[in-house]
Amino acid sequence: MRHADEMPDLYPHDLDGIVRTALTRCIEECFSCAQVCTACADSCLRKPRSPTW
Repeated sequence: MRHADEMPDLYPHDLDGIVRTALTRCIEECFSCAQVCTACADSCLRKPRSPTW
């Protein structure tokens, strides 16, 4: 089981009316986006900067 599948089960309130598969997909996409953004930022920080005149 993936972590995103467990998250709705651990939420302390009722998720009445929420489509669990859609919520799980949204959580997974948010994790993916965060990983890509972190990798991009790390890459940008590693690039040597040329002086701007």
